[in-house]
Amino acid sequence: MTKRKKCVGLVTGLMIVISGSAMALSDSTQYAAASQPGAYYADTGVTLPQLVERGLRLNPDVQAETARAQQLLTEVDIAKNGYLPSVSMAAGLENSLDGELGYDIVLSQMLFDWGRVASEVDAAQSEQLEQAQALLVTRNEAALEVIEVCLDVQADRQHLAVIDTYHSQLVSILELVEDRVQGGYSDNAELGRMRQALGYMEEQFALISGRLRDSEQQFRLLLKLSPQNLPDLQASTDFFASLRSPQVLARAIARSPRFLQAEQEMALAQANIEQAKARLKPRLVLEATTQRREIGSRMTDDSGLALRLRLDTMQGLAGFQRAEAEQQALEAARWRMDAVRREMERNVISWRENRLALTQRVRALDEQVAQTAQIRSAYREQFIAGLRNINELISVEREGYELESQKVSATSEFLRLPYRAATDMGLLTPFITGTLERSLTP
Repeated sequence: MTKRKKCVGLVTGLMIVISGSAMALSDSTQYAAASQPGAYYADTGVTLPQLVERGLRLNPDVQAETARAQQLLTEVDIAKNGYLPSVSMAAGLENSLDGELGYDIVLSQMLFDWGRVASEVDAAQSEQLEQAQALLVTRNEAALEVIEVCLDVQADRQHLAVIDTYHSQLVSILELVEDRVQGGYSDNAELGRMRQALGYMEEQFALISGRLRDSEQQFRLLLKLSPQNLPDLQASTDFFASLRSPQVLARAIARSPRFLQAEQEMALAQANIEQAKARLKPRLVLEATTQRREIGSRMTDDSGLALRLRLDTMQGLAGFQRAEAEQQALEAARWRMDAVRREMERNVISWRENRLALTQRVRALDEQVAQTAQIRSAYREQFIAGLRNINELISVEREGYELESQKVSATSEFLRLPYRAATDMGLLTPFITGTLERSLTP
């Protein structure tokens, strides 16, 4: 009984130490969170949309993209100032001997510029709208990051529960072996084989415990919360069933942030073409000038009002080549938009088929787990009767553990696919809030 107690005690002690350290870390995190203004815990009342919203508020990438969007909104206002009058002023000493002050003030108003300012405004607006879609993409990716870490914590906890069951089964076999050794029906070789099996279990336990601690720390980092009770991560609607119709899928792609971002990139290229063409033509400008300058060693005041044609400085054929380059950029943007559409269609089809395959795999794993449980029971009885050896018992227990682990991993992947697809389509928020069907209406 001493060897059995030593083996069981080692595993039990390891589980107590890790569990105790995890509880201590959880308690310290809760205390730190409680000391911060407005902090709260991830308790049963916190839903997945609430966790996602909190993660978005704390995500620096989202805040950076938001600031960038605000900057480009200001750039639109700056571009619109091209319609307003402009003032240029210069002043300085005109006569170095007596230090008389001269100045030159020009007030100009653009009357006609072949759409140059309008194209600059269009370009600024396209950049701002493209950034707005980029912000939505970043928000969806940040929301998916929160959901993925929740699924990681959930899966690691389920893996740990499988390890606990595996440990219990091995301990029960160890008790049988101890009884056989004490009764003289076996030798210490069976005990050595059991210690080897328990060592493998300890290795798996250490790996999964470390993975769980990592996922819980990631949860704390992203949400500033303690991962106590996770929200329900089972989607209430079938995302892929909602996009089964080709018309609905095409409409969803056309409304997605990634596609709209590519569309605005094409609009920006078009605006740049118009701007490059307008720069090749002179602008009609009304100018009012007043100046004081030295003429013939005398300071003279002068003023005037004139209509002028102003043309930007052109070096070689650069102006014409610029228009050609922008036309090529437009063609590239058009192809990129088609590429985005095709990629999104392929992703949806791939995720849909993968989800179907995972459904079948989980079903097959369920059947294998059920059969393994029956085999386990039969092998126990046959082992007691001397018809089975210890290697066969350990083998069937290990197979059962690996099947349960595969089932947990497959189920976790099954849950992730709709969230990943919804993120790619820009539909993650309506998906997790239960408004997906409404967002897909024409």
